[in-house]
Amino acid sequence: YKRGDSEGALDSYEKVLEVDDTFYQALYQIGVIQSKLGDKDAATVSYEKALAVNPQFYKGYFALGLAKSGLNDSEGALAAFESAVDIHPGYDKAYGAMGDIYIANKNYEKAKQVLNTSITVNPNYAKGYANLGIIHVEEKNWEDAVSSLQMAVALNEQDAMSFFRLASAHNSTGNCEEAKNAARNST
Repeated sequence: YKRGDSEGALDSYEKVLEVDDTFYQALYQIGVIQSKLGDKDAATVSYEKALAVNPQFYKGYFALGLAKSGLNDSEGALAAFESAVDIHPGYDKAYGAMGDIYIANKNYEKAKQVLNTSITVNPNYAKGYANLGIIHVEEKNWEDAVSSLQMAVALNEQDAMSFFRLASAHNSTGNCEEAKNAARNST
């Protein structure tokens, strides 16, 4: 699969399942490939099969959440992400994915709650800080926006959008010199 042969990889995993249909990692990998090929419905079925075999497979719940999110099933995606963090409370990416959904739905209080959890469990989770920055910019809470976005860009110097938002936040606080510096880094 890593060599770009998705069909060959699918065939290989199907052969594994002919020998052992309870090999949840094969079911999961089939879902990953289906998802990358754009078939989120089929991926959802594969992830659900993997989880039926191993209901403690938190990465399976995360992948299921991503597939459901791709199908615009926010409620199903949130339930899957919540299952992932119930099993593995330190899974920052699942909290981040919940934050993405809450931000998209403009439920900023819930988003802040899960994103603050994401950076508590992993203080180096740049996306958590970046998404908190998005919320603070939307709420015109400029000082908190600056703080969150500075952390985001310190952890991920390639995040052009966070630099852009940081420039905007600095500009809104009247700190034009810092706004210029951040703007230069946004391109």
